[in-house]
Amino acid sequence: MTTLQFAAICATIPYYHTVNRIRKWGRLPSRRGPTIVLANHQGDLDSPVIVMRLIAERPLREPVLSVAGRRMFEPGFMVKDSPPWLHPFLRRVDASPLFAAIGLQPMENELGSRALSSYAWIVRERHGDMPIEQAFEDSALAKSGLHGIRLSDVLSPQHFAAGKTYVKTREVREPYRSEIARQTRDRVEADLASVEDLVRRGATFHLTPEGRFSRDGKLYRFRATFWRLAPIAAIYLSPIAFDPFRSKRPQMLIRILGPVEAAQARLQLAAARPVVVSQLLAEYLTAHASFSRDDVSHAIAARVRSLPTTLFVDPDLARDPERLVDQSLRELLRLRILVRDGENYRLGPARTAPSFPLADDIVAYQAAFFAETLEADAALRALAAPPPLVGGG
Repeated sequence: MTTLQFAAICATIPYYHTVNRIRKWGRLPSRRGPTIVLANHQGDLDSPVIVMRLIAERPLREPVLSVAGRRMFEPGFMVKDSPPWLHPFLRRVDASPLFAAIGLQPMENELGSRALSSYAWIVRERHGDMPIEQAFEDSALAKSGLHGIRLSDVLSPQHFAAGKTYVKTREVREPYRSEIARQTRDRVEADLASVEDLVRRGATFHLTPEGRFSRDGKLYRFRATFWRLAPIAAIYLSPIAFDPFRSKRPQMLIRILGPVEAAQARLQLAAARPVVVSQLLAEYLTAHASFSRDDVSHAIAARVRSLPTTLFVDPDLARDPERLVDQSLRELLRLRILVRDGENYRLGPARTAPSFPLADDIVAYQAAFFAETLEADAALRALAAPPPLVGGG
């Protein structure tokens, strides 16, 4: 571990654990060669937290690295998971040196569309500041509502949120569009070659093989990076789950287990994700228009008891489901996902949660996440697949 890595970890781990509640089960073997660690991708928090924990636990001589989307290496990224009072200080911060120090390797994962501010930053870096109309087609400006400003203004307080509007590469004007397309192709191949070389030389690489966040709770197909690395590395899993209904403070659960075979890695990853109270509540909410506190509390407790023993259930949930339901009902009321209906509860007008900004319906998201976990677990039991050798809780 380098001095810079140590300093970065000391600075960031306390921050992430203060802003979020993070729990982890399992660990990688201390003696290992080329290794990839697969995590399902739900948010920007995934990679930094898992990589920092793995670095802190590893033998000092073995590098632990991770692929991270290139948007993390652009100004303004740190705003996303920070409290509002920090936003004025972080809108123009480029955290690239920090992320590089903790082992994050950039990978272009948004090939056809990305935030308007990302394209604006690239054009400005190459060609200098200019009116936004000179760089973007009218359709992009109409979607974002940005007019009459310069590219440098996209990161200003009044335009920052609008700058995060996603636009297509084809909505960037020429010649900048063709430059960005060429740069993207070149970067993808260079990034893949760099990662492959590091793994061959013995690195442990944390990888989100879907390459993008899940917008509906389900795992996407594994991209080329995984299939390029799988033949040269041992494959471990780092299934994660968030528990957005439990409290205002984001809850993240992480497991480490393996090794697994490449052919079953996607199925094993889906089945090994922790089961949390938000998932069970989402399943219940999709089937009940109105209910009492006792109705839902008893139903969740019974659901926990009925789950296959092969699933990993949040120990807090297994120990005291009634307490977690009460916590979640309060949070769901705060989010306006639930409203009071006399003595009962019913679904309210909202379907979003701050920790899942890309999910249009967080209830459907959590229900789909849980349903896919159940399906994957059933499929593995039908195959009589052997469990991974290293426990994850």
